[in-house]
Amino acid sequence: MADRGDTYRMIKKYEEAIADLNRSLEMDPNGACSFGRRGEVYRMMKKYEEALVDLNKSLKIDPNDVYIYIWCSCIIMFVKFLL
Repeated sequence: MADRGDTYRMIKKYEEAIADLNRSLEMDPNGACSFGRRGEVYRMMKKYEEALVDLNKSLKIDPNDVYIYIWCSCIIMFVKFLL
C-alpha cells in the first residue's frame, strides 16, 4: 500500500495517495515510511499542519531519516517566510 501510495503521489493523484497511505498505516501503525510519505503528500496539497504532524510522527519512530528533516525544514521555511 505504501509503495502504491507513493506512486500516486508522484503522478499527483493526492487523494488516492492519502487513501493508500491511510490503509498502510492501518496495517502498520508504526510505519515511519508511511507517515513520512503521507506527510509529503499533505505538503504537496498545501496542508502544512497535517504534513508536520505526520512528519513528526515519522521522526519519533525513525529519528535518523534525513529526508524527513529536510521536508520539515522546507515547510517551516515556506510558512514562515513566504506566507
